[in-house]
Order: sequence, then C-alpha cells, then structure tokens
Amino acid sequence: MTMEGEAATPRIRVRGLRKSFGAQAVLDGIAAWSAGVLATIPQLRDALDAAVADIAARAGDDFGRVASTHPAASWLQRRRAGKLSPDRLGCATPDDVARLGAAIGVAVPAGPF
Repeated sequence: MTMEGEAATPRIRVRGLRKSFGAQAVLDGIAAWSAGVLATIPQLRDALDAAVADIAARAGDDFGRVASTHPAASWLQRRRAGKLSPDRLGCATPDDVARLGAAIGVAVPAGPF
C-alpha cells in the first residue's frame, strides 16, 4: 500500500538475490566458518584442561592466585570448579570462542567478514 504520490516499492525475491549477488557463496562461507569455530572446542577444552593441570601441579593451594595472572584466568578458574560445560566452555558467541583461543593459544578461524 502506498500513500498518494509515493512510488510502490518493488518486491525483491530472495531466490533471485542468491543467484544474482552470489549470496549462496556467502552463506556457504558463513556455514564453513561456523563449523570451523565449533571444531576448535575440543582443542580449546584440551588446552584449558592442560593449563589447569599444569597450574594445579605447580601452584597447589595457590591455584587461584597463579591462575589469576593467566590471560584465560576466568576460564581456568571456572573449568577447575566444574562450572563450564564441555560443549561450550562458557562461550556464548564466536567472539567468546576467539577470545578464549587467543588467551589459551589455540587458533580459531577468523570470521568470514
């Protein structure tokens, strides 16, 4: 519905956009990136567990103090306390996964954009 004197807005069909603007390639790139981010979770979990074990062996009762100096301090403390799910590691977004990867030394695929 248009007001008097306004031109009607043409409808755009999504199927046409996929073909004409290469949207399917973009969507495929996003799907591949997302799968790559999710694939790093087991590596992150292993690296986090190794860091927790290393700090616990070195620091003993001073785990909290020593872990607090690590770039992944929050994740280390929560992992040791059993407060991180093994599937998400406390990461709600891909940016969280990338921050954990950077803090623990595990490469996470960069975003597609």
